Amino acid sequence: DRARRGPRRTLPVRILDRRRCARVRLTVMSGVVVGPSPAHLQRRLAHAGMRPINNVVDATNLAMLETNQPTHAYDAARLARGLRIRLARVGETIATLDGATRACTDDDLLICDGADVPVGIAGVMGGLDSEISATTTEIALEAAWFEPSGIRRTSQRMALRTEASARFERGVDPLGIDHAVARVAAILRESCPGLVVHAGAADPRTPHLPRPRRATLRVAQVGRILGTPMTAAAIRTTLGRMGFAVRGAGPDRKSTRLNSSPVSESRM
Repeated sequence: DRARRGPRRTLPVRILDRRRCARVRLTVMSGVVVGPSPAHLQRRLAHAGMRPINNVVDATNLAMLETNQPTHAYDAARLARGLRIRLARVGETIATLDGATRACTDDDLLICDGADVPVGIAGVMGGLDSEISATTTEIALEAAWFEPSGIRRTSQRMALRTEASARFERGVDPLGIDHAVARVAAILRESCPGLVVHAGAADPRTPHLPRPRRATLRVAQVGRILGTPMTAAAIRTTLGRMGFAVRGAGPDRKSTRLNSSPVSESRM
């Protein structure tokens, strides 16, 4: 994206349940002016069946539709002490963005502020108290990888199925987070030309983060399936544009590293 790069602004992130949450990136962006999105972006959302809300929320929703990676923008002033990701305590409650107050169990994963106050139900819905407002000028953009089955259980028990939970419960690309953050910034810059993306984003990861899988691809078989010949160089270029890392392993074979956790190995 073409957003200006700013000085380091690091908000600390602490992951307390390292299995249920294996990666969180928290990026500070300043120069935000909250208002309606440009008309063409509102139309894109409407055509996708989503309601435009404001330029910040719309940017996260559009980026999600493009990349399959949900993100959530918090008012950075609310998160001056960073984030903590932990399991809820029995009977703990949180007011969510839909205006409801929801009771949690000790199987629900929460996103909390530095004072350990819940600001969101991880992978499902943000909290009401930390939402973007008309006075917001700095946002903290959270993008994460959550263990899918835990998100599914919380969503089902709370009868709260969202665009985010529908994706997290199926598994998202743990290596696609950086691209999703860049897309949010690029989209938001259309309505905030003074947007600054600060260096120093917190990005803790745990050993439970899925690793990329590797698949073997034969050049000749690609041509047979597509019905048109492709050279190894053309295949490498095409896959590279899609975010794959490609390594040659012979005159007619490419070993392709898949940047996606839910995709099983395949051989062509």
